[in-house]
Amino acid sequence: MTWLEFIAVGSLGVLIVYNLKTSLAVKKLRSKMNVAKAEKMAVTENQELLGVAADKKRWLLLGQVLFWLSVAMAFFASLIEVVYFLDLYTITSIYVNYLDKKVIKTINKA
Repeated sequence: MTWLEFIAVGSLGVLIVYNLKTSLAVKKLRSKMNVAKAEKMAVTENQELLGVAADKKRWLLLGQVLFWLSVAMAFFASLIEVVYFLDLYTITSIYVNYLDKKVIKTINKA
């Protein structure tokens, strides 16, 4: 392994740990979410949540494309290219967790 591959794998490790941390935070928020408040939300807040949901759907699709692209690259490309696409996939997962947090906090605030 070259030093560039070590850096790439190290960055992937850091991103995965951060993604797990944010996933656990979202899981805790989801367990404390008040569903009754979600039904009483105003129309403007619902529009905001619909926009976030559409944004989340796009990022989830991009994440799936990046994941399967990295799987395909595992057969045909070098390690550095596979790690690059896995880094991008992990970043999209982190952003989806951020959007989930935003939705849950909006619902709990209402």
